[in-house]
Amino acid sequence: MEILREEIAAIPAEELDAFELELDRLLGAYDCLNIIGIGTWYHDDQHPGELQKNYDARRPGEERPAFIRVPDKVVIDSLEGNSLMQPRHTNVIQVSPDGTKARALNTGFGYEALSKYRETPMAIYSVGIVPWEFVHEEGEWRRVSGGWQRVIKANQEKGWIYDMQHTNTRPPLSDEEDANFLGKYAYRKDRARKPLPAPPEPDTFERFPELGDDGWKFKYAPEERKNKTDEAVTAKIREKSVVLLNLSTDYGEEEESTP
Repeated sequence: MEILREEIAAIPAEELDAFELELDRLLGAYDCLNIIGIGTWYHDDQHPGELQKNYDARRPGEERPAFIRVPDKVVIDSLEGNSLMQPRHTNVIQVSPDGTKARALNTGFGYEALSKYRETPMAIYSVGIVPWEFVHEEGEWRRVSGGWQRVIKANQEKGWIYDMQHTNTRPPLSDEEDANFLGKYAYRKDRARKPLPAPPEPDTFERFPELGDDGWKFKYAPEERKNKTDEAVTAKIREKSVVLLNLSTDYGEEEESTP
């Protein structure tokens, strides 16, 4: 032990600082992945109205409550027969060199059952992606954005070529509204699908240093950068009740939405 102390004491201060920063970055990636996992756990049909620790970053001029209530407004007649399980997979995460920001992207494969009006439940395949951004503030990691984007949501018996479900709302979304909302990257048999957001790469904060710059998502498809939903369409969508089952919201630009 004494020898180890002597060896540590001989390490230059700048090397120790660099080691500490790298350790903080590794732990930061772990904390961000935990935030993703906790949000996924609440994003199901078992936690209507439950309190969840608020991992969102503070917004300018707003107080940040310690807890948030998972929304319990539903757009189905009963929770009976409904189910939502949507585990996250293939997490890719990059922390900025100074350890203050992070970006991530993961996929989700959902196993769902939907009964809107107490009809026989429909078994659903649900596949999508979630790009995330995080910031380290007030001593902990918090989420800046992270909105689900659907690729497939199809009746299992029919398959995604012959069936593509919209985000569940009352009143229902039109094809145009859905295509400009959570379905903008969704598969459709009669058109070429838009390029999906790409995982962050090690140089993501060198190329796109500011949080909120969507360029990192479309490094290989520049024409898709800042591909925002038309404001008029967005306003119309948000007038509708955009919640599937009970369920927990995604955050960021799609904060009021669920798959």
